[in-house]
Amino acid sequence: MNKTLKSIIKRILILLLVVVGIGCAGFITLLWRECARCNRPRPPVHPAQESMERVSLAVTVYKMRYDRLPDSLAELAKPTDKDSRPLLKEKHLLDPWGEPFGYEHEGGDFVIWSSGPDRQMGTADDVFKGDPPSYVESWKTNSAQNPKD
Repeated sequence: MNKTLKSIIKRILILLLVVVGIGCAGFITLLWRECARCNRPRPPVHPAQESMERVSLAVTVYKMRYDRLPDSLAELAKPTDKDSRPLLKEKHLLDPWGEPFGYEHEGGDFVIWSSGPDRQMGTADDVFKGDPPSYVESWKTNSAQNPKD
């Protein structure tokens, strides 16, 4: 090979190494940013939220299995067929403060709620999974206007 061909090949290899190096640096930067984003603190989750997710999932499975929503959450803790186990244990029907979750359904929609640590509905600490019934807004309005001592 002549000197000019060797020089061209050398320059192409150097250019290729530079391009690959820049690509690797960009990829590493992207990974670093993603890892930094994943390590950010997550917003706090209400203590009842995880339990409500479990109950909500059980209601959804019940609906898929029987083509209807349960009349009450207690149905989720009972075996419905000879060979089936309950979808939930009875202890999972209670919120973190030992109170039963509330449940209503209309049509194909349902809502699950917890009255929160004060154990009283209509106060600011109530938690809902699904769209709360319309009367909940009047509870919250009344409790804001007439705060408890």
